[in-house]
Amino acid sequence: GGLSGNCTIAGSVTLTGSISGTVTVASGGTLVIDGNVVHEQHGTLTNAGTVVWKAGSIYGYKDSGVASAIVNQAGAVFEVQGDTSMVVANFADALSFTNAGTFRRTTSTGQATISCPFTSTGTVAVQTGTLYFSGGVTNAGTVGVSAGATVNLNGASVQGGSAASVAGTVTLTGNVSGTVNGTGL
Repeated sequence: GGLSGNCTIAGSVTLTGSISGTVTVASGGTLVIDGNVVHEQHGTLTNAGTVVWKAGSIYGYKDSGVASAIVNQAGAVFEVQGDTSMVVANFADALSFTNAGTFRRTTSTGQATISCPFTSTGTVAVQTGTLYFSGGVTNAGTVGVSAGATVNLNGASVQGGSAASVAGTVTLTGNVSGTVNGTGL
């Protein structure tokens, strides 16, 4: 089912519906996003534990002038397993993703697409498949791409202090600015 209101997940919950309100995954808590449906997000998802996104698209909405947001805190893990899409639904600024923890692409060899602005000061680890950022990326953290994996940065801004370790493929398209330093480039 869905989650609504202000709630904190301390154990393990599987989401097969939508989010409305403020949802926090506590340290040690786990939220599994599953089901081949559109998971509408009307509010903020803050992760201090683990989120495992297995299936379904996430559509972020802006309601009454308030945009939706996903915040992955330092020490938290947001793992993308399926060939999924995170989409801005009704306004260009309806959804944002802020990563200070670990954002990891695993399991599938297909493509996962992030179509909202993505800002990272943490770690982005692409272990399998393709992770395609079509909504722009601002990265001041670490990006790791394993052998056989691909990250596609469309309209990326790579800031000073970021590092990359690449054994797979990095594709840069659109207006890409900044300096990329790292190993395997």
